[in-house]
Amino acid sequence: MPRAEPTDGAAAGHAVDVLRRWGKRLGSARSAELAPEAAAAVLGALWGAPADAVTVKALAALGSFFAAHPRPLLEGVRQRLAEQPRAPSGSSQAPAGASAQPAGLPAGGVGELFERLAPLIALRALPAAAMEASEAACSLYGGSEAAAAPNAGAAEIAAGRSTGAALAELAGPCGGASASDAAAAGAPAPGSIAAALLQRMAGARELPEVRRQAAELVGHLASPAAECAVADMIVRGAAGGDTLALRAGLFSMCSALGARGARALVLRDGGGLRRVTGAIAAALRWPQGMHTAHADNEDVHKAQLGCVDCLALLVSVQLESAHVPAAAAAEPAQPKSRSAALYPGLVIEEANGHEQPGHGGSPAQPLSGSVLLLDELVDALSRRRQPAWLGAGEAPPAARICLANALILAVRRAAPPAHALLAGRLVAPLLAALAAQCEPSTHVRAALFQVLFVAAHAVKDAAAGTAPGLLTASVAALQDAARSSAERMAAVRLLAALASSGSEAVLQRLVPDLLRAASAVQGVW
Repeated sequence: MPRAEPTDGAAAGHAVDVLRRWGKRLGSARSAELAPEAAAAVLGALWGAPADAVTVKALAALGSFFAAHPRPLLEGVRQRLAEQPRAPSGSSQAPAGASAQPAGLPAGGVGELFERLAPLIALRALPAAAMEASEAACSLYGGSEAAAAPNAGAAEIAAGRSTGAALAELAGPCGGASASDAAAAGAPAPGSIAAALLQRMAGARELPEVRRQAAELVGHLASPAAECAVADMIVRGAAGGDTLALRAGLFSMCSALGARGARALVLRDGGGLRRVTGAIAAALRWPQGMHTAHADNEDVHKAQLGCVDCLALLVSVQLESAHVPAAAAAEPAQPKSRSAALYPGLVIEEANGHEQPGHGGSPAQPLSGSVLLLDELVDALSRRRQPAWLGAGEAPPAARICLANALILAVRRAAPPAHALLAGRLVAPLLAALAAQCEPSTHVRAALFQVLFVAAHAVKDAAAGTAPGLLTASVAALQDAARSSAERMAAVRLLAALASSGSEAVLQRLVPDLLRAASAVQGVW
């Protein structure tokens, strides 16, 4: 493999800056003429020395140039992916009962690792516009541009047709299309970039870093077909105990949510959201110590942590998109990065069971009467109602603690506009559940105290009305000798969060009971 000569840092930086200015100053006709030659040059350098940071910087500097004319570069990436072997050298399928994730480096060492990463590095260097341009569709998804355009379903949805119907025409039934049907329907066709990324992100013999990069890139593809394939991967992984497929799908979905917010298909298709949350619930019900042909106990733990992260991000994006100001909704700003923009348009399931799509150009709808994923998690934890996607029978305590952890992560991410909603639709119901002592598991009760602790610390003034109730619940737990040490310690943390909130409104509500709280805390030690 040819190696690049060592470069002086200052000279390399100057050269990269020259490339950036050159790419921006070219006229459209001239840049279109030079795009194939520029792509061949930069990709040739990257294939020859994939570990050279200067080449990567040069590619990133030409990002705006290739965003206008992405096809030559993407076609070069597609060809490179097709030329590479499906698995690194020296890799083999993990034996039954062992972790499917290969450890260490391939037989070819660091050089082979970077060779397999090189096409993915080239894709990561491109701006989002290059990945979403119609000119890029043929290389990314295969088939004709008209059939494979990444936003082909958007016009159908905007015209009033359901997301499910548009997706069925675009990608065929999830998991049911053959390779030939996939190309005709616009799903990632064999030999396309998207198909190669999907294969690598779930390859049992693939290198872990390659799998992670591929999964993230699939999330950045604005393709309903690719998102449908990711959802299928999550469902199959949860149903079959395949933690590798489940973790890859969850990571990719989190990438999609971070890149597109509520534009992600999972939040525009109510049925798709229920499939994903149902798969997450099934994985959270896996017994501790589960050991299958696909996974050991550590893999199961990591997969369940991924489920918690994905569930929390789904809650967060729903909350954020529900509070997008009307002006921002009407004219979405250019994102500062792939993970910067949030767009309205999520499907909200009304209390009467009907799904109603949000409208991108209208003000955020009032949330009274709307059932968000947040409400369903709170209902499950407060034992008011168990959502259907959580499955039949009562969820075990370990699964319920995972739901509480998802709420904790979502609350920590919540922006100030969502604080009042959290105070009314999270704090109040969970407080009522603790006061009613309807939760038999002391571990789950400790988790509920932890959720309330994080919420009280986050929402501050918005929780002033519930502050006396939070204090009372904490004192009751401290004075009950039958409570576990974990539950009582969680109650102490909640008291500390209330006393140190810095909110004058909260402290004024607590003044009459502060002495009682102090006495209860002293009684613990």
